[in-house]
Amino acid sequence: MKKLITLFMAVLLLGCHHNGKKHTVKNEIDKQGLESEITIKSKQGQDTAQTDTVYDEYLGAKLAPIHKNYKKIDTITAWSATVTKAIKQSTEGGTATYYYLNKILLKIVVTHFGEMGKIIQEFYTLDGALSFVLEKRYEYNRPLSWDDSSKQENNDNAVFDAEKSTLIEDRSFFEKGTLIRQISDLSCGAPFAQYYLDGEQKRLKDDFNQLLKRINK
Repeated sequence: MKKLITLFMAVLLLGCHHNGKKHTVKNEIDKQGLESEITIKSKQGQDTAQTDTVYDEYLGAKLAPIHKNYKKIDTITAWSATVTKAIKQSTEGGTATYYYLNKILLKIVVTHFGEMGKIIQEFYTLDGALSFVLEKRYEYNRPLSWDDSSKQENNDNAVFDAEKSTLIEDRSFFEKGTLIRQISDLSCGAPFAQYYLDGEQKRLKDDFNQLLKRINK
């Protein structure tokens, strides 16, 4: 979880604050405080791996097959097998779910739960290698347990409201093991410096490799 916090702090420092690219989130919380299926409505109404200026100018040919593969995987509804493992890298725990089609691992979805939000990492493979990573950071307006009693005790003016949560997304594109492009909601569309991409490449590949090791435990 520390790695994830460091990531988003770095993006915040390198990117633009409140540039209008945050998404509103609508979901429901059941009586036990567990989060149900979340429906996301982007203010832009755009694909999470959408193109930008850099994509159009000189990376389009490289990113196109990555994007096509990612979209194809996301259309699969009948998986041959799914395996879910518990993980303990955040305050509220989490899960990692592995998706197989004909014994081939195509996707891993990791969810890290926290009192003030959650982080979801989606790893997609192409020809057995890491190809695309979508990271979603959900920020709650108040802690998950913040109810009327908490509001009164703390002289606050609000309670936890899932509809007031925000979503920030990062999209990372890999070609033959190399991170060739990362797009963040907080980056203003500008390419990141190579030294930053090198660090992100190591972080994401380390996370992916650890997940591969976990499946055999």
